[in-house]
Amino acid sequence: MADEEQQMEVERLEVEGLQLEIGQLTEQVAQLQAGIQQRDAEIQQLMVKNEAERIHEHQKIGEKRRWREERSHQ
Repeated sequence: MADEEQQMEVERLEVEGLQLEIGQLTEQVAQLQAGIQQRDAEIQQLMVKNEAERIHEHQKIGEKRRWREERSHQ
């Protein structure tokens, strides 16, 4: 009977250890997910900024073309 109780105690401690490890891994996963979400947000901001800069450059090119055309007609 004592061996059975000892075995049950060992198993209980193993389960507690595994539960603790699962909790730690779950926390690590949550931290990694938060980091990924932050990076995704940063990437989105850079994409928007890049698109705005591209549009601005396009507008500048168009303005230069119009200016040249106006000058050539004068």
